[in-house]
Amino acid sequence: INEALPEYGANLLIYAVGMMRPEELAEIRDSAPTDAMIYMGPFDRVLLARLVRSGPPAVLVDFEARGLPCDSICIDNEYGGQEVGQLLIESGCWDDFAMITGSSDDAVTDRVAGVRRAFSEAGLRYAPMSVLNGHYTRLGGREAAHTLLSSGAPLPKAIFCFNDEMALGALDELTGAGIRVPEQVRIIGFDGIPMGEAFRPRLSTVSIDLRQIGRQAVQTLFRRLEDPSAPNVRLSISPRLLRRDTY
Repeated sequence: INEALPEYGANLLIYAVGMMRPEELAEIRDSAPTDAMIYMGPFDRVLLARLVRSGPPAVLVDFEARGLPCDSICIDNEYGGQEVGQLLIESGCWDDFAMITGSSDDAVTDRVAGVRRAFSEAGLRYAPMSVLNGHYTRLGGREAAHTLLSSGAPLPKAIFCFNDEMALGALDELTGAGIRVPEQVRIIGFDGIPMGEAFRPRLSTVSIDLRQIGRQAVQTLFRRLEDPSAPNVRLSISPRLLRRDTY
């Protein structure tokens, strides 16, 4: 976003929503010389609806508009999940895998739907051995992996973590317990954060081109400013599978 804005002679002002009360965000936005907004998910839907309807033109990033009068740019989470599902099948892990998900949201629903679609198209039964909530945090990934280790049951052949933070946490816990990755357990994350490439072993992941999304958000927003009456658009960005050392 910051790279693309100078092309339009614009400046970036960042609001950290988690550090302020909802009413404060609306007050600060209204008091600042703000011509347009980019809202990056996840977001409280009630607050988001209020902000979009009462404020300047807006683009949502990584969050579904669902009837709101604004444009949105979303990651094709279902496609990413389908890529992982196909990988599970091709590697022979389709009948013995676990998933560490985040809190219940659209991304979780869509990624699960993608895995299910891959299994359905292959004529296979979708039946993960375990589905654990890692709350999208590295600590949550560690705790989920600890649950698998302490259950007394054999470890799954593969673990699909719904973001890289949880995957790195699970990797910490498993390697700390002497489990060899990927020889004993394969791990794949989602997002493609730089830490995954720097980690050893390097994390396999479903990579999202965040720079592309940021630039697209700016371009979409300025098209909206040029033509406020144009129909709202929803753009979908497909992620890509990156196989590194952990899968």
